[in-house]
Amino acid sequence: MTNNLFIVKATDTDTNENMEYEYSCLEHARDTYNVLKRQSDIENLVVLEYDFASKKYHLVEM
Repeated sequence: MTNNLFIVKATDTDTNENMEYEYSCLEHARDTYNVLKRQSDIENLVVLEYDFASKKYHLVEM
């Protein structure tokens, strides 16, 4: 089991819906990030890494 969780967050500007996707590995988070990045109605797109040991979030540079 990993000590980290990767969270992709974004806002759909058409529906004003906040989206959040959680993954146990960075590769899957990066795939989702890249799909969302290509869509014109997405903003505030970030990937966060949550460390279960320290209980802190860190912004992942993409």
